[in-house]
Amino acid sequence: MPHLVRPGRPQETTPGESPGTLDFHLKRAEQSLIARKADAVRALDLTESQFKVLGHLAGGAAKSCQGVSRLGPRCGSRRTGWDPGAMSESRSRWADIAGDDAGERYAARFTKLAESGADMHGEARLCADLLPPGARVLDAGCGTGRVAIRLAELGYDCVGVDLDDSMLEVARRAAPELTWILADLSDPADLGSVGAGSFDMVVAAGNVIPLLAQGTEARAVAGLAVRLRPGGLLVSGFGLDAAHLPLASATVTLADYDAWCEASGLALERRLATWDGAAYDGGGYAVSVHRRTPGG
Repeated sequence: MPHLVRPGRPQETTPGESPGTLDFHLKRAEQSLIARKADAVRALDLTESQFKVLGHLAGGAAKSCQGVSRLGPRCGSRRTGWDPGAMSESRSRWADIAGDDAGERYAARFTKLAESGADMHGEARLCADLLPPGARVLDAGCGTGRVAIRLAELGYDCVGVDLDDSMLEVARRAAPELTWILADLSDPADLGSVGAGSFDMVVAAGNVIPLLAQGTEARAVAGLAVRLRPGGLLVSGFGLDAAHLPLASATVTLADYDAWCEASGLALERRLATWDGAAYDGGGYAVSVHRRTPGG
């Protein structure tokens, strides 16, 4: 994500960034959002941390993906009637920062971005480049369903899973014909309804992995790997520093993530800096493509 532009400062651009590109639109939107921060906080009744979350809805996308990256993971956050305090490690970082009715606020933010001309579908395009239409895709931490819905429009067989009911309510309204599952990515028993070995791809777009509950990340990656057919792909993009996360600091390194994938029978195939396919150069956001190995 580009650094937010302070009101009153000239807008900076980077090579290749011009009117009509996602970076240009998002910087304009972010600059306007910051300038109206006090009004937005009052109007939406947000805490400072919740405002930061909304700001990062655009953020993971601006530098890290040409197509807006979702905050994620709504999975691991909350369920109606579920007590997140009953097991401390089940309290995700998302739950700590999102607050209630995040789905409606999240959807409203992306509606505004779409109206601004921002490209909303970079993640779906990359997934479509990796597999042909007809492939079965699990959108893990699907949120309001933006990626799954777009892939379904392109001819993919999509299922979305999330643990934030408010997000899934938005997804169900937008695409009632798709399957939306309320489940916790970090709970193998909870994922039992998501068929093992039945998906050609699992996509965890945005910051799904870093915002899982602390200590559950390896288990969640293993659970996603189990959902893949042999040769299937796990595609995940997330921030590696505070500039690309709605957090004070990074929670996951690429070395951590690769180790969890390797332990789960997944081999790194590609690493990118953006959902548009730019080569990874050591920056603060990465998109990783891992493949389930034979016997993995």
